[in-house]
Amino acid sequence: MKKEIAQGKAIAALVWLSGNVELTEQFLGASGLSVADLRDSITTADDGFLTAVIEFISQNDAWVLEAAQAIDLTPDEFVTMRHVLLGSAGMHWT
Repeated sequence: MKKEIAQGKAIAALVWLSGNVELTEQFLGASGLSVADLRDSITTADDGFLTAVIEFISQNDAWVLEAAQAIDLTPDEFVTMRHVLLGSAGMHWT
């Protein structure tokens, strides 16, 4: 998966997340962001923020399945997206 595709799909996952009030509230609580911070983060959509969105969704298999279907990815591709966004920072040799 190319980085540009991963970024676009991660933004789509963020849109999916923001369409669910309960999950958005959980994400805000877990991340410490306010609604205003979330709006600002959406406009900048840097890789670190997008990775945080993907990691949050990845905490629950049902969320991964729903988000992956909504953004036209397989669940495996959803996980790959995180690795692409992190680049070499996501590599662990343990």
